[in-house]
Amino acid sequence: LFGLRRSGKTSIIYGVQRAIVTRGGCSIVIDCQSPSIHQRRLNDLLYYIVNQIKEQNRLSINLRKQSTYSEVHAAESFLNDLRALKNRMKAEFFALIFDEIERISIGTASSQHWNSERDFLLFWQAIRFGFQTSESPFTFLIVGTNPSAVERLKVFESDNPLFGNVEKRFIPMFDQSQVKDMINSLGSVMGVNFDDHSVAKL
Repeated sequence: LFGLRRSGKTSIIYGVQRAIVTRGGCSIVIDCQSPSIHQRRLNDLLYYIVNQIKEQNRLSINLRKQSTYSEVHAAESFLNDLRALKNRMKAEFFALIFDEIERISIGTASSQHWNSERDFLLFWQAIRFGFQTSESPFTFLIVGTNPSAVERLKVFESDNPLFGNVEKRFIPMFDQSQVKDMINSLGSVMGVNFDDHSVAKL
């Protein structure tokens, strides 16, 4: 899901989270603009996500130790920990919502290892591996302003794990009637009226 800043992405995320609950699922938002997220290496971020799910849901469960989240074994450890969390919570599925995705995307990332090293490639290979496994415990949503993460065909020498594997949607701009409704609602609170010329300009 991509859109300009202030186009309503956060409101859509909240709506998606409410819908997930009605379907028996559980969600977690990973805000990639936080230095606590984008400064982590790929395997540390996978470890962080499962532990955030555990903490946010106050679960008493022993997950795999951080030492098992080596670059080689992180994908399998992540998938197994998510399955254990899903079973403990009796959730239908987990939804991983990555907001501000450009902060961990190659070419736009805020930390250098996502830009010039293989973290982006290996992280999304791990996510895709888990998502495509039979009886996968999770799905994921990517949200941001820059869709280059899903449009890039190759990452270094490999196929981009996101290219062609996610449905891309853009938040449309308001049409004239929607703009009119919005500013008349806001203006009425302040005692301000807007004529049609003002609406067209906005």
